[in-house]
Amino acid sequence: MAEKKSSKVKTNVFDYLIWRGDIPFTFDGVNEVDALIFTILAYLDYPDKATGEIITLKEAAKILSDIPEKERPEGPDMIMDKAYEFISLAADSERYGHLEITDFVNMVNLERELQFSAVTFHLPGDTRFIAVRGTDNNLIGWKEDMALSFSEEVPAQIEAAAYTRKMFEKYSGRFYIAGHSKGGNLAIWAAAHIPSQDKERLAGVFNNDGPGFSTDFLQSGDYRDIQEKVHSFIPESSLVGVLMEHDEYETISSTGTSILQHAPFSWTVSGAKLVRADKRTISGAHLDNNANAWIRSMSLEEREGFVDILFEVLMAADARTLGDLSGNKLKNFTAINKKIRSLDPDRKALLKECIRKIFINEERDSKGWLFRALFDKDND
Repeated sequence: MAEKKSSKVKTNVFDYLIWRGDIPFTFDGVNEVDALIFTILAYLDYPDKATGEIITLKEAAKILSDIPEKERPEGPDMIMDKAYEFISLAADSERYGHLEITDFVNMVNLERELQFSAVTFHLPGDTRFIAVRGTDNNLIGWKEDMALSFSEEVPAQIEAAAYTRKMFEKYSGRFYIAGHSKGGNLAIWAAAHIPSQDKERLAGVFNNDGPGFSTDFLQSGDYRDIQEKVHSFIPESSLVGVLMEHDEYETISSTGTSILQHAPFSWTVSGAKLVRADKRTISGAHLDNNANAWIRSMSLEEREGFVDILFEVLMAADARTLGDLSGNKLKNFTAINKKIRSLDPDRKALLKECIRKIFINEERDSKGWLFRALFDKDND
């Protein structure tokens, strides 16, 4: 039975590791909380040894803990703020510490507009777990996310499918595949494109608050082949996981508010289950309707044009990551404002109209510094 919310103290994946970390996978197999944990661990950059050799999680955690905080790679704050503490706790547990890690890849390619990363964990019983990273702090990864709304296939989906096929060829046994955010979308895409003869080896696919797909994909034979093995979870008020079309998903409880519910550390856990919520919150349903109404209000060509122009403007500030963009707001504001001024009338009009649709019914003061730059009278 699904776990329901209660008035008890709400616990999360940290508590799961403390309470159940002494239970090895040989005694109790993979569950949905484990799947969430693996997707959190996918956000870390593993040592070079994990690329071509074998390293245990305990060994990897020791190497990562020795990296000075200022030298650690950037990533989404809602995950990276706790990720190093979390991997240390996992590494000290009987359940995770001795797991072997292999085949870590991390690709960022501006020319291909690609951001993709994945790693494979080896579990007892000839079982593998492929964990696919979601969007990190690279702006090109965010552009690729938005491209999901108009592209039949984005570069990260191509790489995810290729990586998964390679793992199925390289290793025997059963496979789980999972991801958080964009990684959840990539996990489903990759699983659907496994060769037909290998799909019986697929044990399960977990999509943790990842965006959806086109209707055509959800009706395809590739997806139908794996449909019964897909488990999708979306928090009560989050936005990311309800973008585009979904087959089915379960609503889960979170201690976060609004978009901050996207953070997996906020998801409520009870035993080996994510705690289910009765339904989406009113604000969550409002976000669902507005976000998807905005997407549907534009043609595929308009979506593509908007995304290209938006990121051309953002990168005018010489920003390559979200950290770059927020690091010097005055300098970046000036560069972006200058770029908007230089756009030809048609492209400027498209950018304005799309932004206007996003912020319809919102107060001007809440629109943020990019919106103020866009709608400054000098830019009209």
